[in-house]
Amino acid sequence: MRNIRAMSVFALVGVAALAVTGCSSYQEGFSDSHTLSGQVSEVKLDSSSGNVTLEQGATEEIKIYREVRYVGPKPEGVKHSLNSGVLLLDGSCGMNCSISYKVTLPGRPKLSGKITSGDIKVGQVAAVDVEVTSGSVRIGDANGSVNVRSTSGDIEAALTKPADVKLKLTSGTVKLAVPGGNLFHVTTKVTSGEVRNSIGDNPSAANRIDVQSTSGDIEIGSN
Repeated sequence: MRNIRAMSVFALVGVAALAVTGCSSYQEGFSDSHTLSGQVSEVKLDSSSGNVTLEQGATEEIKIYREVRYVGPKPEGVKHSLNSGVLLLDGSCGMNCSISYKVTLPGRPKLSGKITSGDIKVGQVAAVDVEVTSGSVRIGDANGSVNVRSTSGDIEAALTKPADVKLKLTSGTVKLAVPGGNLFHVTTKVTSGEVRNSIGDNPSAANRIDVQSTSGDIEIGSN
């Protein structure tokens, strides 16, 4: 009887392993490109899984490149839209599915929204207000306020103009570069990690930097 039970257990484990292997081996995907026209004042993220990259283009066209990965039925249709100046990048496409976006567009739009799992990488933007559960955030050139909330992932941000910065994360490192000149009131809080602040602190400054991390180093310097 013990041998029969043992064989049954091994059989179930084998079937489960085969099912998992099958899902990863037979994951399918496709990519496509779309071109939109119009003014974009804000890019809004609403994604359960997938990376987002924003780049500044040399033309007035809005170019959207998508990479879709899925298991099961192929997702149909597009999930992005442009309405009243807001470009929505929707990454929801069902279970075991992800949509990654690479967008090239003119100007310097505001960035807002949330991603459950995925990285955000942007070049020139205005204000930023995003939330990420798992993934890194990299902001190359912001000239407005920056507000990022992250559960797990590193944050790198650079400001070209003085503005308020609020970064709050549970696990991950922070690297922040801002204009020099003692222009910020700086407050930091870290439970486990080191803080390196080379710009000092001006309590009477109009702009404030507030960085909080439960686990991870914080580095603040000038660009």
